[in-house]
Amino acid sequence: MLKKYTVKSLTNILKELFPLNLAEDWDKVGIQIGSPRKVVKNVLVVLDVTKYSIDYAIKNKVDLIVTFHPFLFNDSDFEKHPKQPWKKKIHERLINSGVSIYSMHTSFDKEWKGMPLAMSRKLGLENYSKPIKGLDHGLIFNWNKTLGQLMQHFKETFDLNATLSNIEKKRTKIKKFALLPGSGSCEDIQLAFANNKIDLLVTSDIKWSDWITIDEEGLKVMEVSHVIEKVFIDHIANYLREMTKDIKILSFQPKIIIKHS
Repeated sequence: MLKKYTVKSLTNILKELFPLNLAEDWDKVGIQIGSPRKVVKNVLVVLDVTKYSIDYAIKNKVDLIVTFHPFLFNDSDFEKHPKQPWKKKIHERLINSGVSIYSMHTSFDKEWKGMPLAMSRKLGLENYSKPIKGLDHGLIFNWNKTLGQLMQHFKETFDLNATLSNIEKKRTKIKKFALLPGSGSCEDIQLAFANNKIDLLVTSDIKWSDWITIDEEGLKVMEVSHVIEKVFIDHIANYLREMTKDIKILSFQPKIIIKHS
């Protein structure tokens, strides 16, 4: 007899390992769109809800999309943001197609078996400590190689076109580095250096004003693309395949391509 799943029973499996109470207060995690009672036969795991992932979901008759980044940060997000009319269009398509959305974001970031484990496996670096002291997330890795070698490792591992750093010489030795996936705030970067013996911090989406502060304070940072968080996709898809049966688990990789020319 085939096992029957609903949006509620399936997301409860995720909540057991990644409790929503781990998420930041500002974060919009959990069921964003759809009914908890809806029967689920096909699941799609994505980094973000986009027109590309929605096309794929509808084509493959997906009932539930599990996302890393929330599609809506406010209940009426698609109405309040005139600069994002695409959200309203996608919202209408989701409602009309009966596709539910469940977002995990910082609940996945904070749990050790979530982003930290996924990142360490992807990087192939087993010698680490977690979380970063002074914070409740992130990892610290032993490296004992040069900055240039670390840059190359990230580019090859995540298929990146470039990395950025305020360290001038690529041959600079890096004994230990901290990794803060996502957009590392200036405050988090300062706390990481204040509470840990690290030579470098790796994060994404640093504002220019924060770069100035970081450099003036003598903190050494490497910026990588936010897309490294795509490790979420295979990590959660594989977990759901292990924990369920008689259900199809699909995955979809980001389609946005940003290249340096």
